[in-house]
Amino acid sequence: MDVAWSANDFPNQVLTRPEELIPRLKAAGITAIEAGYQFFVSHSEEEVEKNTQLFRQAGIQIWSVHAPFGRALGNLSDLDESNRRSAVEYNKYVLERIALAATSVYVIHPGSFAKEEEVPLMLRVLLDSLEEILPVAERSGVRLALENIIPRSPGSECQEVRDVVEKIGSEWLGVCYDSGHAHVAGQAKEGMEILKDLIITFHLEDTDGVRDMHFQPGYGTVPWDDVGAILRSMDFESPIVVEALPWQSDPVPWQGDKLGQMRREVTALLEGRMLKVDIDGMPSNVQCMHCGHLRYGTLEDSWCACP
Repeated sequence: MDVAWSANDFPNQVLTRPEELIPRLKAAGITAIEAGYQFFVSHSEEEVEKNTQLFRQAGIQIWSVHAPFGRALGNLSDLDESNRRSAVEYNKYVLERIALAATSVYVIHPGSFAKEEEVPLMLRVLLDSLEEILPVAERSGVRLALENIIPRSPGSECQEVRDVVEKIGSEWLGVCYDSGHAHVAGQAKEGMEILKDLIITFHLEDTDGVRDMHFQPGYGTVPWDDVGAILRSMDFESPIVVEALPWQSDPVPWQGDKLGQMRREVTALLEGRMLKVDIDGMPSNVQCMHCGHLRYGTLEDSWCACP
């Protein structure tokens, strides 16, 4: 199971500093990352090719890139035609730039916040935008991944995401399943069941079920027993992206030891190896009193983050 890390929240601090950060990523056992789009549009083609080549030479794949999102240049279902056109053209440009890094997947949001009555029309508009962008994706060799997002937006219902992908019917369009977004929408298990055969990449994160918090998986209330079981049934072979900082992170979140500990914990979590004990008939997680981390393994042989 290849657990990757999403660095897209640090667009100017990861791909711009490869000589410094590649050793830390390698020390943590990270072999793939998701990057933000900003580096690719704010640097020259020569610099993009040079820096991404350093990652490839180090055995670290830039597996995916997150598209712009929000109302400016990221809302592909904007009901204002001028705004939608700007978003479509900008995303075409970004796709051409990220192709320089041999990126496999471009993660896009279906739209931005909307009134409930606007969502059906926005989803129809999204179809038009995707039809325009997909030829550029195919030319660039990059698959689009439509992400389920938080409530009050088109695509917050996982069935809506499935419907869009099926209506397009292109091998160049799949799904990015975001566990935190699905949990806030009350669909962590059900949504994954709906989408599982269309998923080409993941954003795994945890939350309290109310807000989009991007906690490390295991430290919120997402039902990981269910999510992990579905994931294991999929025989998913691509990198599994964690869109979170390490638990108890410091100001340098990609520091090798902490990132490596997160990769180790998330791998064990997804493999169903979280330590549980029975309390009054309820299986409960075990958290270390010293380091604060969850414990994994068995009662006879378990581990946390303690030395």
